[in-house]
Parts: sequence; structure tokens; C-alpha cells
Amino acid sequence: MAAVWLMKNRPINPDFDGIDHALLTDALTSQDWRQKSAVRRIDGKVTFVSVLLLEELEAGERKFAVRVDGTPEKGRGFQDDRLEDTLAYANSLGDPAPRGEWPPEREPPWTVVCFGRFEGGGGT
Repeated sequence: MAAVWLMKNRPINPDFDGIDHALLTDALTSQDWRQKSAVRRIDGKVTFVSVLLLEELEAGERKFAVRVDGTPEKGRGFQDDRLEDTLAYANSLGDPAPRGEWPPEREPPWTVVCFGRFEGGGGT
């Protein structure tokens, strides 16, 4: 059960998760950045922009990064320790893509298959 929660408690990665319009938005906010990705038009191409929590230190310090189309944006080198600045940068990339240009919804390209006995807690 925890693995499912962890997989959904992060921004969408269309190559891994498929595409669900309920997990997409025009602009990221401090309430939805962990679960959603923004759909933006950058250089004429519709792309997914999301914010990642890179690390959280014991003293409450955090480091964030911006991810574009499933890859951390190392080319632009944007990292910050303030969520507000990171969200402002992510929302400033390109222009919001109109909903009519969003990619169609699709299922994830993988399936989980489990073998074994789960009843009674026994093994072999």
C-alpha cells in the first residue's frame, strides 16, 4: 500500500505514469506541486513542467528543482531552497498550453503482476 502512495505523491511523469488530466494544471501552486504537473508551451512544443523536492535536511531546509518533460532541468541549472521562488520560475517557463492542446489521456505503459499466495499469510 505504501508503494502506491509514494508513486502518486509526486508530479506526473508521462513516460512512466501515462497521462491523466486530473493530475495536470495550467500553473503550479503551493498546494498542488507534489501531485501535479503544469502543461506549458515552450518553444512551440507542449511540455510538462513540475517541481521536485531534491532533499530535506533535518534542520527543515529543503532544496527544490524544476523538471521539464521528465528530466531535471540541468541545462538551466535552476535549484532553490525556497518553494515560492521555484514555483514562480516553473510557472514562468513558456506559456500555459490551452486545454485543447493537452496530450490525450492514456494508461501507463506498464502493468504490475504479482505471483504468490496472499491468503492466510503463508508462504509456500
